[in-house]
Amino acid sequence: MEDLSSLIESIIPAVVQIVTPQSQGTGFWIREDGIIITNKHVVGRNTFVKLKTSEQTEYDAQVFAGNVPQDYAFLVTNAPCKKTLKFVNSDSVKIAEPVIAIGHPYGYSFTVNDGIISSIARENVVPGLKSVGFLQLDLEINPGNSGGPLIRPNGEVIGMITMAVLKAQSIAFAIPSNYLIQAYQPFVDKSKQDLLADIYCVLCGNLNLSEQGYCQKCGTKISKPKIPAGFSDVLKPPVFAADQDSIEGPTVSCKVCGSINSAAESYCLKCGAKLPEAQVKISSGTKILSSKTESKQEIECPICHTVNHDRLYCLKCGKKLV
Repeated sequence: MEDLSSLIESIIPAVVQIVTPQSQGTGFWIREDGIIITNKHVVGRNTFVKLKTSEQTEYDAQVFAGNVPQDYAFLVTNAPCKKTLKFVNSDSVKIAEPVIAIGHPYGYSFTVNDGIISSIARENVVPGLKSVGFLQLDLEINPGNSGGPLIRPNGEVIGMITMAVLKAQSIAFAIPSNYLIQAYQPFVDKSKQDLLADIYCVLCGNLNLSEQGYCQKCGTKISKPKIPAGFSDVLKPPVFAADQDSIEGPTVSCKVCGSINSAAESYCLKCGAKLPEAQVKISSGTKILSSKTESKQEIECPICHTVNHDRLYCLKCGKKLV
């Protein structure tokens, strides 16, 4: 048991919590320069999402590829990677072998539970979802577990949690690792810059050349995504309080997380909270050019009861607050 506990402690840093305005789920690092895998239904129709690491630090991520019927998505992030997980050949999976899942059921972050493989190569699980020979699990899975790794007790990753039959008891499914290895193959040798060069269709997940105005696959109108307020460029290092010496010009401190931001920013680059107006002193050092500040608004999330400060969406579960 001690060995298993040590194994889980070593794996948890590779797992992240993914938060969108609509929901939250799980993902994990598969490349140390900032590539994360999750389910397409976890990111939904969002191009930009928030990540929370095992150290409870929040970062930004951008979806660069996905597939609705096959339910996978890949993300680029500027979060520092502590550990990656490697897929192994899922053809070796046997019925009744023990497995472990790590995820965030109902927002309870980094929850670990175990079970067994109850069936392999399960087809026609859900209408509209492509049959990929799902691994059926006798395992307690809840909303928030989706996108998390399915692990053997020796640490090998044999799949990704994707869904559960909620009205049943302990009937869940995972996409086998061999299928995910194949899905990621076109991106193996591409840099993060190259991965974001094409335009990702938020509806179907198809990648399109930048000069095209409509998705080649589903016909949805597409354009190069603009970084929304509250998000940073994932190709640049995140700016935290420790980096304040590198910020040129006036700075402002975030009331929520305390990180130092450029006064030119409207939202905190770390947590996304709205920033107060900067107090800028002129050369005499006495006169305040702008002294307007905003009061801190506390809102309790009706779903998970987390108290949020100056946020539109709950930091823990992603529920819209106002």
